[in-house]
Amino acid sequence: MLISWQILDEDYTGSDEPERIKRGIADYQERFGIEYVMLVGDAHNFPVRYQITDRPQTIQDVLVSVGAYYACDLYYADLYDEDGNFDTWDYDGNRYYGELWGEHYSGPINHDRINMIPDVALGRVPASSEAEVTNYVNKVIHYESTGVTETWISNILFIVTTTDFPTFYEHKEEIIDSYSGVTFLYNKPTPTFWTMYSEAVSSTTDYEPGPANINDLMNTHGLGLINFGGHGGAYNEVTDQYYHCSMSGALGTWDLRDLTTQRYPIVFSCGCSNGRFTVSPAGDPYVDEAGVAHSGTDWGEIFDTAAYPPRPDPLQPRVCPTGRDEVDSFGEYGTCRTEFWFDGTRYDIRNRGFIAFIGCVTGAQEPIGELDKYFLEAFFTYEPEKRLGDLWNHAVERYCDIHGYGRGEYSKTAGNWVDVAKYHMPMKVCLFGDPSLRVGGIYNVPPSPEIEPPRIPGLKRFFVYAGGNFMYTFRAHDPGADSLTYTVDFGDGSDEIVETTYNEAITIYHRYGGLLDPTREYTIQLTVADDYGGVGSTSITIQTVPNPLGLMAYRMAEMFRVGPEYGLPILTIIVTAPAIFSLVSFIKLPKWWRGCPRSARIIIPLLPILAVIALLIGLA
Repeated sequence: MLISWQILDEDYTGSDEPERIKRGIADYQERFGIEYVMLVGDAHNFPVRYQITDRPQTIQDVLVSVGAYYACDLYYADLYDEDGNFDTWDYDGNRYYGELWGEHYSGPINHDRINMIPDVALGRVPASSEAEVTNYVNKVIHYESTGVTETWISNILFIVTTTDFPTFYEHKEEIIDSYSGVTFLYNKPTPTFWTMYSEAVSSTTDYEPGPANINDLMNTHGLGLINFGGHGGAYNEVTDQYYHCSMSGALGTWDLRDLTTQRYPIVFSCGCSNGRFTVSPAGDPYVDEAGVAHSGTDWGEIFDTAAYPPRPDPLQPRVCPTGRDEVDSFGEYGTCRTEFWFDGTRYDIRNRGFIAFIGCVTGAQEPIGELDKYFLEAFFTYEPEKRLGDLWNHAVERYCDIHGYGRGEYSKTAGNWVDVAKYHMPMKVCLFGDPSLRVGGIYNVPPSPEIEPPRIPGLKRFFVYAGGNFMYTFRAHDPGADSLTYTVDFGDGSDEIVETTYNEAITIYHRYGGLLDPTREYTIQLTVADDYGGVGSTSITIQTVPNPLGLMAYRMAEMFRVGPEYGLPILTIIVTAPAIFSLVSFIKLPKWWRGCPRSARIIIPLLPILAVIALLIGLA
């Protein structure tokens, strides 16, 4: 289902564009059972919900603002509170959404008593143009359509480049120990784990961290998942240098130009700002909802500290008030961007990079490693079909449940800013990409066969006349549009094997027993195999009925090439007409033929009767 956010904005009520869009998503979820939602657009063409914390900002130890805004796509996924009511994320009605306290104000951290548990799986494609949307859509089509035959998706790369957060390394080693040799994707090999640890992290590693080794693995072998634990960075506002937009010490925007493969990995980065697709007021330059431009505290602006800074407009201009182009992140370049410029040179990065990216919109502290761990647990737990958004939702829900966050709780308080950052973590990490993405591609779903028995007038379904040569129809639906091989076992010792193309029904005529055989049951078994070894089967039970008259009527219809419903009337005419003729001729013949011999009077009326008997014997 495709719908523009502008239509939702027109059709639903709410305090601003994000709330009206969210109410539209909730309505569609309730009416149509929507499970997956993909927001398409960057911060200047799809409204962003800016959630707020009470973070104080200082310049030379002087307080210059209280309150920091962060992009939060979890707002659009968390539709309902614990009682099933629409959750505005604005409990006190002050139009500051998802307020977290504890850095400046005292009181419970979850000031707006939000639920935080996603009700739909949601991702964003942060595209700025039609070309970028097309680029991402083409990636998804290629990934899902070729995945059924690929094995590189089981290749996993774990990168850790910092010792600042020890759990980054520890969690990855736990995952390797737990899931080595374990099947985690349908019809795929068990995972091949490669490590890329800096010397300070571990002396045991498969590869040295760095873009050359990463690109070589992607180009040569293909990677299904890249998992990064280390520092990160967004576009450098001061120097306008794209190479700062990176997973530090591993891979950056600059390195995407060296990729030559269309084997796109899923990337989870624990680095700071790798998912920073928009501004973070009040530090960054921004435009507020009244249209007023602000340079931000990072550029010297001082706000009234008795209140929060003015709310950002949900749609930020592409060119910010400092005159620089839009804020960009490594995740955006990896998923949907088509080009970047450096020193006046344009670099084409279409059809390169990643199929999806999970990263933080601001600074990421060590607890992001927990979200990463829970995502990996879901990723490596076997399911017949895995959707990317479900894996991310699992991570968010498990994180919240383990820490007792969200679900409307209003008791946890902060001892310092770290407690607020831990609570904030699921809100400031976002998924770039299609949440309905089939991880590993569209799996080879076996064909779904069905058998259509003949319908005999006067008989119930699944009953046929013994000795009748009736038509059976066999068909199968295969999602992969493969060529199919049908094997039919009629249950009486005879088999039929037929090859056909996708979705093409086959018909087979079959006869059970003789005309006067007693009632018997036969099980018809249909087995359909596709090109990739997928097999589906079904069966029905047929019961034969001895009925010479019915069978003769059916064969009469076949003889005259008419429908079965005309068989009995034709048979009746053919039998009764000669009988009437015989009776009339026996009575009237002496009058018609004077001096008729007695033998002729007997033989002539019998001739039509004998002909009918011969016909009936032939039909039987």
